[in-house]
Amino acid sequence: MWDEETREIFSPDAWHEKRLKSWSGDVPDTSSQTVIHIYKNDELDRAITLGMTKMGLPDVVFDSISESSGEQSET
Repeated sequence: MWDEETREIFSPDAWHEKRLKSWSGDVPDTSSQTVIHIYKNDELDRAITLGMTKMGLPDVVFDSISESSGEQSET
């Protein structure tokens, strides 16, 4: 299963585990529907949210943030 908004691919089991299991009834857990990608941008980093449009919100871009601004995961 391909999620165009977050640019991720899942097996059907992984989709259920990561995207549906945490829902409360018919109410989605929005934290499982978005991701933040962090990229090196010279000496600073660039962070962008993906998936916010699922909730009718724009994705957000943070340019020129220091690596110490938050926890960074490998992307």
